[in-house]
Amino acid sequence: MPTFPVYQRRQGLGGGATASYGSAAPFQARGRALQGLGGAIEGLGNALDQRARRIAETTEDAWFSRARAETGLQLAQQRAEGADPAALIQTLDAAQAQRAGEAPSERAAGLFGQWTHHATSALAGDAAWFKAGNALDQRGADFQRARDANLEAAKFGDEGAWARSRDDLAGFSQWATPEEVEGQKAESERLFRIARAEHAVASDPQGFLDAIAGGNDERLNGLGDDERRGLTEQAAARLDAKRRETSAQRVADIARQSRDMLSRIASGDPAITAHAISNLGLPEQNTQKLQQAFEAKQAQNAQVDDVFRRLNEGSTFNPKDTNERLAVSKAYEAAARGGDLFGEDASDRDTALYLAGTTGIVPDAVLSTLRGAFASDDPARIAAATRLAADLNEASPDALADAGASAIGDIGTEYTRLTTEMGLSPEQAAGRLMSWLRDAAKGAGSVADLFLPTTANAAVPRADGASEVPRGSAEASTLGGSPATGQFSPNAGEAAPESAKPEAEIQLARMMRAPAGARRTTARRSSPTTLRQEAELEALRAQRDKKVALVREHRPNWKPPAGLYEGPEGLISQLRDEIDSADRALADISRRSGTAIDPQLQESLHTNDPVDRIYSGESEDPDGLKDRILSAPSPEDENHWTEDATEELDDGGKRTRFLGPQGAVVEETLRQDPASGQEVTSRSITLPDGGTLSVETTGDTQRIIGADRRPIAVTRLGDGIEFLEVGEPLTIEEGEAVVGRCLALHNLDRELLQASGETDKYATLLLNVGVFEGREYKDVTAIGVRTKTMSELRPICSKIGRVQNKLNEVTAQVDGAGASRSPQERGRVIHKMMEYWVNDDLQDPSLKAEISVLDGRETTGKGSVKPDLEELSNADDALESALDIFELSADGVVCVYDYKTGKTGLSKERMLKLAAAAARHFSGQVKAILVIEMRPYL
Repeated sequence: MPTFPVYQRRQGLGGGATASYGSAAPFQARGRALQGLGGAIEGLGNALDQRARRIAETTEDAWFSRARAETGLQLAQQRAEGADPAALIQTLDAAQAQRAGEAPSERAAGLFGQWTHHATSALAGDAAWFKAGNALDQRGADFQRARDANLEAAKFGDEGAWARSRDDLAGFSQWATPEEVEGQKAESERLFRIARAEHAVASDPQGFLDAIAGGNDERLNGLGDDERRGLTEQAAARLDAKRRETSAQRVADIARQSRDMLSRIASGDPAITAHAISNLGLPEQNTQKLQQAFEAKQAQNAQVDDVFRRLNEGSTFNPKDTNERLAVSKAYEAAARGGDLFGEDASDRDTALYLAGTTGIVPDAVLSTLRGAFASDDPARIAAATRLAADLNEASPDALADAGASAIGDIGTEYTRLTTEMGLSPEQAAGRLMSWLRDAAKGAGSVADLFLPTTANAAVPRADGASEVPRGSAEASTLGGSPATGQFSPNAGEAAPESAKPEAEIQLARMMRAPAGARRTTARRSSPTTLRQEAELEALRAQRDKKVALVREHRPNWKPPAGLYEGPEGLISQLRDEIDSADRALADISRRSGTAIDPQLQESLHTNDPVDRIYSGESEDPDGLKDRILSAPSPEDENHWTEDATEELDDGGKRTRFLGPQGAVVEETLRQDPASGQEVTSRSITLPDGGTLSVETTGDTQRIIGADRRPIAVTRLGDGIEFLEVGEPLTIEEGEAVVGRCLALHNLDRELLQASGETDKYATLLLNVGVFEGREYKDVTAIGVRTKTMSELRPICSKIGRVQNKLNEVTAQVDGAGASRSPQERGRVIHKMMEYWVNDDLQDPSLKAEISVLDGRETTGKGSVKPDLEELSNADDALESALDIFELSADGVVCVYDYKTGKTGLSKERMLKLAAAAARHFSGQVKAILVIEMRPYL
């Protein structure tokens, strides 16, 4: 302990004295106190150090525990998934590397490293044991596979298989226990005994059974009773199977020999003789059949030789004699080269035509080829078959009918008529006949069913040994006549009743009878024309042609009404009808022009037509008929649009300007889209009030554009109707204006089509049902105005062809009735007859007919009593009517067939009525309305 200094008293600067200490005692007490305080502080520091070390150690221990537990969990999961020890060691190595960087201290890292080292050592031992176990397992598996292979070899008779198996047992003893070796040896010996026995059973089952019966087969030593019984049954089963196989092979050999001989007999192989057949060693029954076939072939050869002889001599044949038909067919097969009747080599075709022309018989092979061609899907083959049928008809008009192939003959007859009288090209005629065939097949089941020979054509033997087709049979009469003409064959007899005829024949007959509006004639199986008839026909044709030409000088698109006729007298009647129709047309032209077009007609017209008698002053006109007719608007007066100017454009397009009622103007531009190659039509309409609308059409897609290029709607009318895009909703006034302008374009299309005389195009107006609400315009969500052909509209409006044909038929019937009617009377009669047809005759739920009148009344035909034309024409003379037929398609589009017998177009009021009627007839099912302007085409 330090010694404090001793200070002496000194005189202070102020004269005072300072204190001084003469000893250290006063300071020693304080020093001791300070020394105790230092010791206490040192003890506190040591305690703090010890606690810090304990905190650090517990943190390290906690981290080690967590790291070890997580790694252990990972190892447990891998073991559960089947990981081997080597994979677990890799996991430990990866954990050691990862945890070394995460450890809070070197001590903690050391603890985790020491644990992973011990765990890795344990896993290494497991891996070595696992590997050794795998090696032992692999050895055992290899031994089993080797023994199995030797067993299979022993079953195939390999004598060295057992020696190899004994060598394998010696190797097995090097790692197996003595007990395992003895067990494997006993089992191998037993299995090899069974394998050798199975080889004996498979290779020589009879010898094995003989050895068993003698009791001297050592191969069975050591086998149990069940094994012996099983091997014995296997040997017996093999013997039975071998006997069956031998018998079956013998049968197959006999069948093959017989088949080969029959083929050689049929081909006329000169090496085949009766002696050669007897030496084949076949069973007696097969030999007899071959001898019979040989004798029949010899007889056929004699028949063929006789046919060739008779052909050279110019003898006649009986087409109704079955034997002669067979002989001619065989003669064709002998002469034919086996080529395609429709191919480039025409030799077989010429042979068939020559035989048909000289014998009146169509060979069976030719008939089969024709039937197969008509039942095929190859248009070229069907067309070739059609031409061949026509050529066969020309060679012998009755040959196909006598062969039981009237249906094929009728096809050939129709082909001749279409190409000669109608002026169609061969391709066009064949295409039309193919279409009819497909329609007929829908009722007959298939096209092939239409041409199957019928049992009615079976030949009936006569007392003199010949045979013939029975008179009055279905084939002889062809349903009481030709399906094409209805004419009876001269030897047909009475027609069989409809109920007795095959369905396929009935369907074909219905198909081949000409539809309304089409004429049909036949070149065969019809009554021959007399000299008087020929002269009358020639005179009538000349008169008809002259008058038709005169009418067409004033009405270029006029056509006489077509009709269905039969035979020469029917053709004479048809020509007279056409002449009368031309006379009426000329009289109408004379009345409207005030000048007689053909003065030579005056006498006959005034004599037969009450209207002309009134005009000529020969009779009174108390009802004012003359004034009513003269006051009726002329068709030329009712055209509202005229073509103003046409301009050729630099890009190859064309622009046309049309002037409409009250100053309306339409400009139409036609161009070719260079990208797609499609025609692009752009039309703009401008009304006197300044309103405009543009319609742009490319292919099936059409865009309606309002003022300022404002889009209104985009629609597509192809296989279906799509509303692709809708513009902003329009007000009622805007909607009315848009629809009105589209109506104007629709009526322009109507007039252009009527002026052009095109009969296969229709002016259409498409409306979404959202256009209307009650009798006011709602939002015009979609609208389109187009011209479309019938084929383009048929995918949507499937009944358009049927409706158009019926309209043509009814109009021709009304105009040909002879009564003089005002335009209103004529239209009303046509409308009423069409309404009866739809609502009474068809009764199709997807078709509805409705007649509208000017005073707002509407009626639907529900009565079953149809007044005749006279009654209809006398009812409500002053009443003007309009007819509409509504067809509901599968996708909810209502096709409205808007009938026009006059010149009046579609008005807004009429369009509103159509929309309301469609919704009424098909409530809740209507998605869109497609108005189709339809006119009769005669």
